[in-house]
Amino acid sequence: MNIPNLLTLLRASLAFVIVYLLVINPVDYAYVLSFILFLLASFLDYLDGIIARRQALISNFGKIMDPIADKLLVLSTLFAFSYLDIVSLWMVILIALREVFITSIRIHHLIKGKVLAAKQAGKYKTIFQMLVISFIFIIIIVFEYREQSLPDVLNIFLNLLVFALVVITFYSGIVYLKRLREDL
Repeated sequence: MNIPNLLTLLRASLAFVIVYLLVINPVDYAYVLSFILFLLASFLDYLDGIIARRQALISNFGKIMDPIADKLLVLSTLFAFSYLDIVSLWMVILIALREVFITSIRIHHLIKGKVLAAKQAGKYKTIFQMLVISFIFIIIIVFEYREQSLPDVLNIFLNLLVFALVVITFYSGIVYLKRLREDL
């Protein structure tokens, strides 16, 4: 197991800690701690890719597990936000369905001996997802610090951002399927 793969596994593990802090055992400053861990996990995503490319440590394990760790981090955080009534569940479910569908295709091809690495549109999608989730954390933290609930207009805005995530997530899935068809 090389360093990039260990970083990927650490990132996936952090997703569980974030959910634990937000939903299962919320403590004082749970949002702040979760946000710090989310930022750390997002940075590890960047770092493991850099190390893998610079040190020629790209592996089939990494090609499969890196996007799965991304999905685990993003989806678990979005589902936690939904559980906390910060974003709408139906949008999170749509994002999850797309992610499961594309991941299933990748695993199917892996079983057949062909590793399908993430495409550029998927990488941009993940960056956008992480930015939107970070923005949601910041808004929540600001209002928690002020001991205020989110105003309705801000809640609507956050849901519009998540709807944009739905659109971008499905768009990247369509791009992936088109490229896949061309490659096969």
